[in-house]
Order: sequence, then C-alpha cells, then structure tokens
Amino acid sequence: MCSSETEEDFEFIFRTLKNHTPHLTPKVLIAEGADAITNGLRKVFEGNFARVICNFHVKKNLKEFLRSDILHDISFLELASSEYEFNLALGFFLKKWKEH
Repeated sequence: MCSSETEEDFEFIFRTLKNHTPHLTPKVLIAEGADAITNGLRKVFEGNFARVICNFHVKKNLKEFLRSDILHDISFLELASSEYEFNLALGFFLKKWKEH
C-alpha cells in the first residue's frame, strides 16, 4: 500500500478505511510482522484484536531454515477452520516435532 511503511502511513490508511466504513470493528489483523501496521490499527480502532502473522511471510522467512517436511506440517495447521481445530492440530504438531 505504501513504500515507507511507517506507523503514520498505516494510521492514515486505517483512518481512511474507518471514515468510509464507520461501523467496522476489526477483530483480527492478518499482516506481516511490522509493528507499524499493528500500531497504526491500534491508533484508529478501539478495542482488542487478535494479531496474526501472515502465513506467506512466515513461510518465506522460514524456508531457508526449516526442512520441507516441517514446512508441510506448518501448512497443515492453516487448514484449521476454528481456533479449537487449530489448537488440536498444534498439539499434534508440537508432540511430533518436540523431539527434533
């Protein structure tokens, strides 16, 4: 959306979005790990929201450090359709890879 990616840039983007959709109350923010995005959203929208790192960015950054079978299992986690399913799958993932 912008090249400088400062907190003020994201605050402007989110404020513009809020002005055009005044009843919007985000519950989840899915983005890369930059604090500027989170802080920009927090300045504009009141209330709590879950912060989730975009899976694309996670895989991109982990690809050079992890084996392909671990990345495959991480991809499986994103198939969960609820928090309960995710936590259940995460338990199996952690149990499987804890020894490695």
